[in-house]
Order: sequence, then C-alpha cells, then structure tokens
Amino acid sequence: MLILYGSETGTAQDVAEGIWRTSKRYGFTGTVQPMDDYDITKLIYEPLIIFVCSTTGQGDPPENMRKFWRFLLRKSLPRNSLSNSWVAVLGLGDSSYAKFNFAAKKLSKRLASLGAKLLLETGLCDDQHDLGLYAELVPWTEKLWNTLQPLYPLLNLTKRSEDDSLLLKWETVPRDSNPVELSFLPGEPNERYWCEVSSNVRVTDKNHFQEVRLITFTPDNNSIKYSPGAVAYVRPTNQLSSVEKLISIIGEQCPEVFELKSVNMSLPEIFQGKALSLKDVATVYWDLNAVPRRYVFEVLASVTTSELEKDKLEEFLTPSGLDEMYSYCNRPKRTTVEVLEDFPVAASNLQLDHLFEIFQPIRARAYSIASSIEYDGPVIKLLVAIVQYKTRLSVPRQGLASTWLSTVAGRVCVAVKPPSLKFPERGSVIMVGPGTGIAPFRSFISKRIMQVHHGEGDSPKEWLVVIFGSRYRNADFHFGNEFEKWEMANDITLITAFSRDQPEKIYVQHKIVSERNFLFQRIHSDECFIFVAGSSNNMPAAVRNAFIEVIATEGDFTEEEAKTYVEKMEASGRYQEETWS
Repeated sequence: MLILYGSETGTAQDVAEGIWRTSKRYGFTGTVQPMDDYDITKLIYEPLIIFVCSTTGQGDPPENMRKFWRFLLRKSLPRNSLSNSWVAVLGLGDSSYAKFNFAAKKLSKRLASLGAKLLLETGLCDDQHDLGLYAELVPWTEKLWNTLQPLYPLLNLTKRSEDDSLLLKWETVPRDSNPVELSFLPGEPNERYWCEVSSNVRVTDKNHFQEVRLITFTPDNNSIKYSPGAVAYVRPTNQLSSVEKLISIIGEQCPEVFELKSVNMSLPEIFQGKALSLKDVATVYWDLNAVPRRYVFEVLASVTTSELEKDKLEEFLTPSGLDEMYSYCNRPKRTTVEVLEDFPVAASNLQLDHLFEIFQPIRARAYSIASSIEYDGPVIKLLVAIVQYKTRLSVPRQGLASTWLSTVAGRVCVAVKPPSLKFPERGSVIMVGPGTGIAPFRSFISKRIMQVHHGEGDSPKEWLVVIFGSRYRNADFHFGNEFEKWEMANDITLITAFSRDQPEKIYVQHKIVSERNFLFQRIHSDECFIFVAGSSNNMPAAVRNAFIEVIATEGDFTEEEAKTYVEKMEASGRYQEETWS
C-alpha cells in the first residue's frame, strides 16, 4: 500500500501517517510520503494507493502536491494509465470555504479519468463539523479496511496483528557532546529573509477586549521583494513556562542530550547527525500548545500501567467514544501537555522516542502582509490579533504564534510566499476586509495609490472600494487614519460597518446590501473584481449572500441566476476569498 499526501499545515501528513501505521499492523507493506517526493513515473505499477490531501488558497492543491498534480493533468497520459491500480482519496477541508475540499474532488475525478478503480467514495473531512475532521475520518478509514478485506483475503483485516507495538518514526540515542543550537527550521519553499523587529505596537485601544498589534520587520538588506496579497510565514517558539512544565512531567526518563536515528521515516535535514538538547527541541520543535491528535491517546494507552488510565484512554479510541474525546480535548482546547498531567502514569512511562510521536512539530504560521514596498519601503508589516480566550479550563487559552509575536524582538527569519489573492493591474476592485482581513487590501491599495501618484495609471476613487468592519470606530478601526486620508484625497471609496457603535448591530454584509446600487454599477462591469478576506466562520457566506442579493435586486435576476453570476465571477478569478479559522 502506497500512501501519498499533500499537506500545507501538516494535518494531512498526520492523517496519512496514521493510516500508514494501521496498514502496517494489518500486514501491508509500503511507504508514506509527500506526493512531490514520489517518483510519479512509477505510479502505474502501484496496485494500491491511498491519497490524503488538503485544499489551500482558491481551491488550490498544497505546495508539496503541485508538481505531482501538474504531471497528472498532462493531456498525453493514456486513459488507461492507472487501470491496474485501486485508489482511495481522503480530503481535508473547511466547509466555510466556497471551494470545499476542491483539491481532493479534482484529484479523485482525474484518477478515475486515468482508469483507476476507486475503492470507495472520496472522503470529505470538514473542520467545521462539531467533531472536526474525525467525524468523517474515523468512519471513512473503517470503511476502507472493510472494503479491502475481500481484495486481500490472506490478510486478517478484521483483527490487527499480534505485534501491536507502536511504529515509531525515529529512535533516540543518548549523546555526551555539546548539542547544536536549533534556529529557524526548514519546511517552507519560499523566499526567506532575516529581519530585525523594528517596531511592535498595539493598534487597538488599550481598553478594547481584543489586542491587535502592528509588527514591522526590517530585512538585513534591501533586496526583499513581494507583491500585494503575499503571505509571510513566521515560526514561533514555546514559552519557557510550557517547556519547564513538560520537562517536570516526564521526569528523568529522557536524556538531556541525544541524537535522532531514522527507523521508519527519513529525518529532517536539521536533525541529521547532530547532538540535540531536550530543552531546545521542546522549545523550538514540539508544538506544546497543540490540541492532541487521536493517536496521542493510542500512544498513552500502550505505555500506561494503570488499568484506570488504560480503560479511559481506550474508551476515547472507540467510535462511540469519539464525542467524549472531542469534548475532553478539542472543545476546551486542552493541550497535549495538559493531557499528560491528567494521565501521570502514562506520562511517567514515556520514553523520548514517544515524545516525537505525540508532539507535532511547530508549523510556521501564515499572515497576510499589510505593507507594500512602494509605499512603506523594504519592510514587512503584519497585523496580528493576539489570540487569548477562556474555556471551561481554569487557565486561559493562548495562541502559540500570536503570543510569541506580541513580545517578539531582535532578529527573526521571515519566509514570504507568493499571493493566493490575484489582484488585477487595472479595473474596479471591491475589497471586503473586516478586522485583520483588511491587511492584504492595505498592501494592494497603497501600491496602487503610489503608482497613480507617479503617473503610472488612472484610478478614480470609484475604482477602489473598501468595505471595512469592526466593533468600534475609535477602538479597532485598523489603518483608519490612512483609509480616511485616502478617501479625502479621492483615492478610494470607503464604506464602514462598526457593529457596536449603535444599538443595532451592523456588519459588512448589511452595508453591501444598503449600498447595492453603487456596488452593482461596479460589479456589472467585466473588469470588476471582488475580494473577501477575514475570519472563515460566518462572514464569507454572509458576504457572498449579500452580493447575490445585490445582483438579484439591482440586476433584475432570480436568486438562482444571481448565484450563477457569482459562480462565473469566481470561475474567472473575479471573485476571490482568503479566509482563515
């Protein structure tokens, strides 16, 4: 069984590795790897292939799947290329996005067109489900094994092999030498710049419930380049308090200095042949803030000597215990370190090898760049909302990256990825950016204004329409002074929605409807583009429905015709979204 994944943030990789572990226990051989790392010319010889992929951007495949996908799309490939292969596709997505699981759906369709035999329907995991991706993942994988049973009758797929030991990726060997210092870890195939944090200021009112900061990174040299809509990646580190708590929980069973050796999967280059410090790895590599995956409970159940702990852990792993596990972990956002505190016997039996299984690596976090080089000079500006909230747990929840960014100083490595939003060179542009969603639009507008002021184009204010929303004009109107200045100079048309400045709540979708005549005049032009950026909860769907209403009422269309109108805009790239959870 070959298992291939396309993963942007690491979740699809985790899921693929979980399927691989189970396949090994059932007796299958084979590897798990990113699609782009696999020699695709050998695909025609694979009898059984499982694909796991997420969807990014405007329905795009992940970065480590794109070379593989381009090859599959070749028109010269014979229609029976994969006629000897059984395949299954599992997609990871978020139904708040218009192109929900688009990459998995396209992949499944293309595999079938090349003659592959589909084992079962494409699995479509939804991050918006009450139980998260597990709601689809657990029954889909169970159905996968049941479907494979008649195809592989010599394998006992109804009962795992007696050797049910954990399949560790790596093993650790104690070392006496001085450990290397881990710095920025590789992983993003983007342009990287070492930068100085030149300013880090709070931009929301000090009495406002939400702290938002504008952070400016100044590269070591002036060679930086990016376009509006580009995304900056930064990799945070754990707080010292979290690191110390972990080390106190696991006790003295783990060596302080060690080397990693490959067992079932290749090592990242950063680790190869190097002495590593436990404290350093816990600080810069393991994500101590992450909510544990289901596999964590499997590891803990395998090492605990407490019958009480084992019963509880194994209950979480049953299909009927899924909701209880989700209520214990995901709803209150309980971290893996906190889970170890709740299962002390299991924690005391963990070896260092296990820690590399239960802790996910810290992933670089993505933020839309709010600056433009033309307007701000060779810097990167990020508008960051500091994540802190309460659950039923006594300790408030904090976002790893935003908490780190709130106090970051000194030199930081920033990776820059090309835009997923594709802004036009000319034409009308309507931008809907509530909250920190305004960031990519500030980048685009500031560049466009500088171009116009330098005689590189004509941009009457009707062509740049900004629809911004937040709670209070005086508390969280991000870049408000600039936008109002640009409006006074007739560079933009500014439409604002401050939901708490009056008794009734007014959101951006309400302003879209109330300004329907003006907006429809812009939309009903072949050169008009609509961009939406911000939270992926309810906003994107509400904004989309508002534009459908505008088109239906002002254009004298039926609702279905208006929906088709927006879908055609989307298909041609004239309606784009960049949203995040």
